[in-house]
Amino acid sequence: MLSEALSLEMAIAPDTERISTARRVVDDLTGHVAPGEDAAWRLAMATHELLENVLKYGGPEKASVRLDFGVKDGARVASLRVRNRSTVDNIATLKQIIGAIHDAPDPWAFYIAAMEETSKRTHGSGLGLARIRAEGEMAIDLALEDDDYVCIEAQLALEDA
Repeated sequence: MLSEALSLEMAIAPDTERISTARRVVDDLTGHVAPGEDAAWRLAMATHELLENVLKYGGPEKASVRLDFGVKDGARVASLRVRNRSTVDNIATLKQIIGAIHDAPDPWAFYIAAMEETSKRTHGSGLGLARIRAEGEMAIDLALEDDDYVCIEAQLALEDA
């Protein structure tokens, strides 16, 4: 369980301009909370990737974005959650991709393989999620709510103060 010290929550109707704005807000806030770390870049990148997924695969409703900074099991962490409505087919694809990310012993090898595979797919490459795991060095999880809502959480370990 995350003991929250600071939280930010946004409701966003995803489009490219709003995705960029959300990315900048997360980058700015994180830069103040975790200065001197590359956490700001990692969390901003994850925000961008997750909201791009909402734009491509989500419904027309606003997505919920929540960023929490706190302590979990004695360590400082940042938790980014994006929640949105999706379709049964997209949820099935998402489950498969997240499962493959969890099963991969090497996040970078998985990311490189995903880049190679992307050229062969027309839908649901998982490249953004693999990028969050590898480049962002973040744990990534999926929760399903009410049969048609998905919540993806990316957690980043922060340096000790």
